[in-house]
Amino acid sequence: MYDILIVEDEMLVTVGIVNSIDWREAGFNAPHTAANGNQAWELMEQIKFDVIMTDIKMPEMDGLDLVRTMRDHNYSAEVIILSSYTDFEYVSEALELQTCSYLHKPAMMPADIVQAVKKAAARREESKRQAQTAHRIERLYLNSARKLKERLLLDLLAGSEVGDAQWQEVPLQCDPAASIVAVVRFRNGDQVLQNSFKGDATLFAYAATNVIDEVFRAESGYESVCKAPDLAVILLSGASEDREGKRSERFTTLSRVLRTYFQLDVEMALQTGPIALRKLSQAAGALLKVLDEREQRVPADRLIVVEGTAEPRWTYRSEEWLDGGWFSDSFPGAAKVEQIYRELERKNATYRQTLELSGMLLGMLLQRAASYPGVLHELYRAEPEMYSRLQALGAAPELKRYVIGLWGTAQTLMQSSHPQEIEKALQYVERNLHDQKLGLESAAALVNVSRAHFSRLFKEHTGETFHQYVTKSRIRRAEHLARTTDLKMYEIAEKVGYPSSKYFSKLYKKRIGKQLSHIRSHKKL
Repeated sequence: MYDILIVEDEMLVTVGIVNSIDWREAGFNAPHTAANGNQAWELMEQIKFDVIMTDIKMPEMDGLDLVRTMRDHNYSAEVIILSSYTDFEYVSEALELQTCSYLHKPAMMPADIVQAVKKAAARREESKRQAQTAHRIERLYLNSARKLKERLLLDLLAGSEVGDAQWQEVPLQCDPAASIVAVVRFRNGDQVLQNSFKGDATLFAYAATNVIDEVFRAESGYESVCKAPDLAVILLSGASEDREGKRSERFTTLSRVLRTYFQLDVEMALQTGPIALRKLSQAAGALLKVLDEREQRVPADRLIVVEGTAEPRWTYRSEEWLDGGWFSDSFPGAAKVEQIYRELERKNATYRQTLELSGMLLGMLLQRAASYPGVLHELYRAEPEMYSRLQALGAAPELKRYVIGLWGTAQTLMQSSHPQEIEKALQYVERNLHDQKLGLESAAALVNVSRAHFSRLFKEHTGETFHQYVTKSRIRRAEHLARTTDLKMYEIAEKVGYPSSKYFSKLYKKRIGKQLSHIRSHKKL
């Protein structure tokens, strides 16, 4: 049986919902009730509910704030929103908070309530099933010999001393005295950890190393370890039997598989000189430094190779027929992509060379799309088998048309979206409008970019400065509170980050041309 909490400030509505259906038949214990978000949260700290059915407009803490509080505290429960509102703003915000259902109170019938709670119960059951599966996988993983090997390699990666006994109890496939080291860094590992693995670093590492095993199975003598969600290290024994070409292709395949199945964007570097594994920490650190120095300049799916003291180079065979200067730090637009294909035609590039470049361009496009929320998903929904389709095209002009078409689609989607840094900052603003210290500095720190870069990026994608956006958002929130609550004007000012109601009143009148109280005067009419 499931436990449900009904959060509603209108007593008659609460009584009606409680008495409208047979809760036991629906699979629920008798409902608990609360009159506002604060009361609900106090109960939720004591009882682990499976489903929360909450109104939106309530005193003290409204329903959407309650859901935000749940998400901030990782309180796992399905949410059904009850409201008299049909305004898209409320529906949209409820959906963004990943609620299960949205019921319109004036129109809902007992059958609607039954359908909503059964849907919530089914989703709850599926969540529990997934959690149990993840737990079983984790238990098997933790109990395996693989865990001992992982511990050894992670200790070496961290620069810890490893005793002789630890070496003896862990047989390695690679040569401990002479292994080639490669680093695969996950650019968006933190995001994928939360979105795809629900914060479970063990499951993340398990999935990543399984993919590496599948791709490098043909190598004679290799090991891998994942330090989730930051990077993976691959250890190879000696020179590849088919020299650099085949090994490079394996890394390209690895990058594409990780991106296709887990939306992981990676950077890869390999040191050709074998090292003793006791020096793994220094070798991996040196490769990470190489990646830092070339951030954003290497096309997707390409391996950087470090040979002794020579300048690190990309492993793409197109260098002989297309100068690296065609690719700069900036992302090429559709016009630049067309120029690249014209240059190939001018140099009489073969079909194979055009296919190679097309795959590289597609990798760059997907890497860029991944930085915009939802864009990569939409691209894969429109064309789920991009690389297979690319391979199936038999002529260079077809490759050109296909890639440029995808480029145009992606750019259209990206123009209607914000980069993840900006999306994260916008959500941060909405959650912290009450905070007097909300400012450019804290937002830039949140998304881990410099203050100046964040300021430019924010204005580029929103059309206004960060300060202008925060002020407009605070005014909009104040108007919402004036329309939907009975809070006094000084209380509203405090809730939107202005300790002085007099200052806020002057600011509002300067921006809007009227006093905030005009909203309530209009409402009374």
